[in-house]
Amino acid sequence: MLKEKNYTYFKENPDKRILFFFDPENEHHEEVEELEKSGIEVVWAGSGFFKLKYRLEHELKDKKVFLYFKSPEPSGVDRHEYALLDLLVANKVLRLDLVSEFIEEFNLNAGHREIIKKYRDVLKTKAVKAFLSGILNSHDLTQNSIEPALISYILDLKKIGSPELILAGIMSRSLDEAKLSRSIDRIIKLGLDKRILHWISNFFDYTAENFNINTVREIINRFKYNLITGKLEADKGDPYTSLKIGNFLEFEKMKKVFWEWQKSSLLSEHLYEVLEKSGSEIKEEIIYERYGNDSDYGLLTEKLKLIFLEEIIEEIREFPEKADKKLTKLSEGDMRNIELNNTVSFLKISIMFIIRLNVIKTFRFNSLEDYVKKYSEDLYKIDMFFRRGQVAYGKVNAGTLDTRVDIDGFVKNTFYKMYTEFLIKLNNEWLDCAKREEYKFNSIDTDQQSGFYNKYLKNESVKVAVIISDALRYESGVELLHELHKDPKNEAQIGTMLSSVPTDTDIGMTNLLPHKSIEYDNGKYFIDEIETVSSKRGKILKKYKEDSETITYNGFKRLGLLTEARELFKKDLVYIYHDTIDSAGHGGTKVLKEVGTAVEELSTLIKKLHSSLNVTKVIITADHGFIYLPEKVEDPMKEDAPVNESIKLSKRYILTDKKIDRINNHFFPLKNASIIKNDLQVILPNGINRFRIKGGSSDRYMHGGASLQEMIIPVIESRRKKEDISVKVSIKMVSRELKILSGILKFILIQDKKVSMTHKPLKIKAGIYNGTEPVSDLVYYTFESTSDQASVRTASLSISLNSEASSLRVLKLRIFDIDDDLNPLIEEQVINKTLIEKDEF
Repeated sequence: MLKEKNYTYFKENPDKRILFFFDPENEHHEEVEELEKSGIEVVWAGSGFFKLKYRLEHELKDKKVFLYFKSPEPSGVDRHEYALLDLLVANKVLRLDLVSEFIEEFNLNAGHREIIKKYRDVLKTKAVKAFLSGILNSHDLTQNSIEPALISYILDLKKIGSPELILAGIMSRSLDEAKLSRSIDRIIKLGLDKRILHWISNFFDYTAENFNINTVREIINRFKYNLITGKLEADKGDPYTSLKIGNFLEFEKMKKVFWEWQKSSLLSEHLYEVLEKSGSEIKEEIIYERYGNDSDYGLLTEKLKLIFLEEIIEEIREFPEKADKKLTKLSEGDMRNIELNNTVSFLKISIMFIIRLNVIKTFRFNSLEDYVKKYSEDLYKIDMFFRRGQVAYGKVNAGTLDTRVDIDGFVKNTFYKMYTEFLIKLNNEWLDCAKREEYKFNSIDTDQQSGFYNKYLKNESVKVAVIISDALRYESGVELLHELHKDPKNEAQIGTMLSSVPTDTDIGMTNLLPHKSIEYDNGKYFIDEIETVSSKRGKILKKYKEDSETITYNGFKRLGLLTEARELFKKDLVYIYHDTIDSAGHGGTKVLKEVGTAVEELSTLIKKLHSSLNVTKVIITADHGFIYLPEKVEDPMKEDAPVNESIKLSKRYILTDKKIDRINNHFFPLKNASIIKNDLQVILPNGINRFRIKGGSSDRYMHGGASLQEMIIPVIESRRKKEDISVKVSIKMVSRELKILSGILKFILIQDKKVSMTHKPLKIKAGIYNGTEPVSDLVYYTFESTSDQASVRTASLSISLNSEASSLRVLKLRIFDIDDDLNPLIEEQVINKTLIEKDEF
């Protein structure tokens, strides 16, 4: 052993010459003799230190020397007067005592000997030394610091944890009982269990005799029960009242464990699983039975949320505002259960849909102009909320939820039923009004689709790109407008146009081309004797605007280089044909979901046209809208069609040259709803019904008729400036009496106005400050809601106070625009009511 240590020492320290070795018990005399025989320069030190020193400094100055003493290493006063002290300090003493080696390695002092000796077996490993490196110094190494450090190491906490985090780590291990048992055994073997029992008493108001698995189960039960019941007064019938922490200060201590656990990137993923599985003895159903649905629970576990969800679904149609408040509470805290989160998101949209429907008192208005105005100002939101809700419902896997939560029943019996009734009532009244006004759609005081070119393009002097998105109905256009408004440099506005009837692609695309007149012959449309099929639209456009071009959206995407696109958009006018929505609808895919895809595509395309391709103005419109029924179209919504009397037959319209009085249908001249001058007649089914014919696309997605959703289409005009063109939205504080509890500040902000052409998004950063220095995490949030509802424009934020600032009582909440670090938008005083704990054990 001495030979190896001698070799290692001089190899690792080539600038050293002497290795001192003190052997007062003469235990290693024979080993030193063997060392000498192996050729190593051994010097046997006697009492003549001055002679020895001369020899070492002169005769052996070029040798590596193993210097052996039969006396003890000098210490105290003797060390200071030691004749070889300078050589001793310049070189090293070989120690075979592990405690002494450890003390020397980390430059500790004799006062640390007992601590090192106590934990010698575990401290000798490299992994433990690395883990404890932050406290292995003469200043920080104490009994109070090494105990939590060693427990943290045993629990694999990656770094030395606070008592709260260590308790969270212990409870997390309950998910693997064998692993927990091994950890407990190691903790007890090192005598660290008393420290943990002290923490358990301090944070859970519970005195345990021993640290074992049963103790861990007990604190998990107390933890879960008190988190749920919070500050509720104990009910006499509650079987868990013996677990109740009644003292406010003690309760706040326990909550600190919760907040530290929730903040931990290492342990947070186990928190709610521990509550559910390891805390399964605490039954949420029993707690709910005793305290009811109006109690202010401290924490809603996943099971308790499901119980609330069952109740919310039952009352959502009759009391949507009340259900909305409960959903807001339910969505607080952990939402890691994707299915539960998706369900809550869907129900939130459903509530907005129901609330919006409930305020509508009648669908009977005075004139066709009133219907167009009412729909474009308000009623379109019903379609928008339904579409968003349907997309959100598509993400819900109801089979994974509690069987009591009948989400599918709610969708079928409430959500779908209410929307279908809305479509039927609104469009029956609309067409009855049209009948009273002799179906004079062309006389409605609103822009007609056939006048698009003359109004928006004929006299335009700047470069324009026109995007025609097939089946982009008005509500989807509004959603696109909202996305454009989020760009601080964008200036966009929306208007309406009324498409021709029938609302099909051929006549819609024809209307949007420049023309003096449009002719119809044998199912085909013509401008200047040129058929208006897609392959000839460019030719027609060039007749009226020579420096123009047409391209499909897919063709635009295939342009290989930016230079190719720039060359194209040097032209004064480019028509881009986009077909994501209509293609999905006729293809039988989830068309409402693809509306979202289309909005994303269009938003990206518009931004590129403005910023990369220098297009001054972009106009977005559609050939027609569509109606969509969420379920299979039943037989009562289908009508017989006069097949033998038709020139063109479709599920939503019939063109005929016969004057047929269809009493049960709507019947009027084609020229009443288009600029086509002939004697053809249009026959429409009632409201949103279909004609009973075979073939064609799905009955659920349809266009061709004269519903408001098919006829009213958007026209968006978009420009983009070089600089921000509008003010940002402002925010207000909703919360009052700001208090930090358990190290967390919670508060609510509201965005005062919706994001629009005149008010752009605001990105903020918020923090808790002591003077000018932040003493918390910084939280970032972007206010970019385009909703008219103030409740949707609120944000609930939480900020965690740094532990080193926990003793500061009065602080400041400061909220800044991300672009201005000097002038806070909001500055409020915050009172820190976190209980400060000092563990003196």
